[in-house]
Amino acid sequence: MKHKNLITQDTITIELNDEQRNRIQYILKKYKPLSIKPKENFFCFEKKIETITQDKERIISLLKEVLKEFKIFEEEKVIVLLTGSYARGTNRFNSDLDLHFIYKNRLKKKLEIEEELYIYIISKLTNIKRSRIHAVITTKLNRKNIEKIKKQSSNNSLKIILKNKDWIDSYEFEATTKKRFYLNYLNSKNINSFYKYLRKEINCQNREWAHNFLVIKNESKWNSKYKKLLNYEKKKISKEKIEKQIKILLNNLEQETEINVKRKYQTNTYYNIYNTLEIVRNYLILTGENIPNFNLLNFLNNNKFLQIISLKEFEEIYRYLNLIEDLAYILKERKEVFSIHNNNDLQNYITKELEEGYQKIKELLKEILNRMRCKINE
Repeated sequence: MKHKNLITQDTITIELNDEQRNRIQYILKKYKPLSIKPKENFFCFEKKIETITQDKERIISLLKEVLKEFKIFEEEKVIVLLTGSYARGTNRFNSDLDLHFIYKNRLKKKLEIEEELYIYIISKLTNIKRSRIHAVITTKLNRKNIEKIKKQSSNNSLKIILKNKDWIDSYEFEATTKKRFYLNYLNSKNINSFYKYLRKEINCQNREWAHNFLVIKNESKWNSKYKKLLNYEKKKISKEKIEKQIKILLNNLEQETEINVKRKYQTNTYYNIYNTLEIVRNYLILTGENIPNFNLLNFLNNNKFLQIISLKEFEEIYRYLNLIEDLAYILKERKEVFSIHNNNDLQNYITKELEEGYQKIKELLKEILNRMRCKINE
C-alpha cells in the first residue's frame, strides 16, 4: 500500500499475487469458521468465567494455527500480541479483536500486506468485522496531526478491495472507524516505539492497558523487552503514587456528570473498574508480589488479590460487565449500534436494572478504594 496521501483515499485496492490468493483460499477451506455462541439469558458467575475462558481459548488457538500458514512472520521474527478484552479476561460475545504486529519499520513494505491478509482471514473465520480488528496506535499524534487527518479524511466509508486476476473480494470501514485503518499503517511497528509508548503510560497513571497482553507469537522476544518494562515499573511504584491514583479515581466516582449513555455506563465505568484493580496490582507489587500482567482471570486465582477483593466482589464486577453485554446484545438484535454517536436513541434502553447496577458498582469501587487507602497507610 502506498502511504502517501493514504488518508485521502476512500477506496484502496490491494493487488495480490497468485501465491497470496491461493493461500487465502487454502486457509479458508482448511479451517472451519468459529460458530457464534448464543448469548446466555441469565447470569451465573461460574458459567460466565467458563464461557469467557472457552471463547478466549478458541480465539487464541485459531490465531496461532493460521499464523503457521504465514511463514514470512516466522522468518522475520514478527511478534504478534493480543490486547484488549481477550487479554484482560473480559471478552464478550461482541468483543473487538485487538491484534498488534511488531516488526522493524524497514520491513513495513514487505509485511503490511501480509498483515492485512492475515487479519482478513481471521475476520472471515471469526465473523468479527474487519473494522473491529485493530492495533494499538503507538505513534505520537499531536492535535495538529489529528486535525490534519480529520480535514483530509472524507465522511465516506472506506472500501478495501483484494484482487487477483479473476478473483476479488472487498470489505468496508464505516466513516467513524476508518481512521483506525489509516493510523495502523502510518503507525510505527518497531518494538522500541512500543516500549516507549508503554513507559509513557506507566509514567502517567500506570494505566492497566500498559500490562494488558497475550503473546500469540515470539513470546521469548517479547518477554525480554517486557521484563525491562516491569523492572522500570517497580522503580516507579510508590506509596505516594498509589495514594494519588486513589484520590483521582474517588474524585471521578464522586463527580460523575456524564450524560452520554455509552460513555457513562461503559467507557467511564470500565475505566474506573480496571484502574481500581490496577491500584490493587500496584499495591501488591509494592509489597513484593510478582504480577506481570493485568488479567482478571489470573486475579481470580491469586490468593493475595482475593485477600483485598473478595470473590463475591469480583462476581459483582462481572455482573455489571454482563449488564453492558446484555445491552449490546439487545441493540445488535435490533440492528442498532452501541455508540457514542447515537446517544438519543440509546436513552430508550436505560433500564432500572442497568441504573441500579451502575450505582452499585460505583459504591463497590469507592469501598475498595477507601479500603486501599487504609491499607497503604497501615
